[in-house]
Amino acid sequence: MVGHTVAVLKERLGTFEIAHRRMSGGVSGHRDYNKPTCPGNAITNEYYIGVLQREWQRFKSGAPATPSPAPAATEPQPTTALSVNLPIIGPASGTQSSAVTFIKKQLTSTSEYVNDVDLIMSYYWKYAPTVGVDPFLAASQCIFETDALQSQWAARPRRNPAGLGVRQEGGLSFDTWEASVQAHIAQLLAFALRDDEANDAQRAMMQRNPRHARIEANLRGSAKTIGALSNRWTNDAEYGTKLVNRMQMIRGG
Repeated sequence: MVGHTVAVLKERLGTFEIAHRRMSGGVSGHRDYNKPTCPGNAITNEYYIGVLQREWQRFKSGAPATPSPAPAATEPQPTTALSVNLPIIGPASGTQSSAVTFIKKQLTSTSEYVNDVDLIMSYYWKYAPTVGVDPFLAASQCIFETDALQSQWAARPRRNPAGLGVRQEGGLSFDTWEASVQAHIAQLLAFALRDDEANDAQRAMMQRNPRHARIEANLRGSAKTIGALSNRWTNDAEYGTKLVNRMQMIRGG
């Protein structure tokens, strides 16, 4: 009912941007004011926008309502060897379901993301393969950097998936996880490829990182493997090894 009503408003106004905003809050920000009775973390901005978009598509097509997407099915685990020599540009070295399962095991029942894990991880498999980035590598880096979505930088309103700009500009914040995941993939691309090595789709993705123009020239194309992220993504000389260890933990369940 609510979704269909908002879809009607979308038809009239031409936008879903019909939500109140308190600082960087979104359509679910009312819970900041009404905690005693609001369903709170169960109705997140990402979840609500997804429902509205599905209702909008149904409204346009006249089709009956569709259920929410099911969690990712269990896929066969790739046999790709995980090492510091694993390239950033390449096929998936692990599965979406293993990333989701790992995070859910770490989160407490009161986590603000307890109902969003499938959706957040799905963005890595939606966008990374379109530009050649290993989605499991990128998702694992998010898990590693955010302590499985439990860090302050991952929390709303920041939604920073991998320490983007933390050392340089004091850290980036994003309105949605869909935007933040694309920015993360974009920064991995910029570390793996120079502009002259990238195709049109890869260069377009790089522009989705708000800090792309501020990435130092000597870092562009300097990290084609996980190991090369050491002393580049952060100042940690063992960063690549630590990330591989986390990937092995995630893939092993």
